[in-house]
Amino acid sequence: MSDIAEDVFILQGKKAIIAEDDEVIQQQLEILLSRLGATVQIAHHSSELDELLKMEGPFSLLLLDLHLPPYNMLEWVRNYREEDQQMPILGLSATDPGGLAMNAGVQRVLKKPLDFQEIKRSIYFFARDQRSDTEEESKSKVSL
Repeated sequence: MSDIAEDVFILQGKKAIIAEDDEVIQQQLEILLSRLGATVQIAHHSSELDELLKMEGPFSLLLLDLHLPPYNMLEWVRNYREEDQQMPILGLSATDPGGLAMNAGVQRVLKKPLDFQEIKRSIYFFARDQRSDTEEESKSKVSL
């Protein structure tokens, strides 16, 4: 059972990246992720996203505008997943790419205008899932 105080800072010690070209949305998401304990980096366009991932990674979470110029972001996600990258990707979109985004490797698509409670629920889900995986790995290493 998870402790509520622990959940408040569920991203404590983790790095998150926001890939979004709208400055207002960037600021709102940065505030949210910072309040959850994350260290946040922002990519204003998709080529900057590539650079941050290479230079500042690894990251624990990516909030990704699915229409971030100049790349086709669904193709970008497919290529990223082919490299066996497991980082959770939450897609942000004003249009619903639905199954296309999920088939590309996005874990969840969040519609714009953004519902910040839904974003928090999604972050909690994936952060807990990562923590459970890490705890299971630790237990298996101890039992060896």
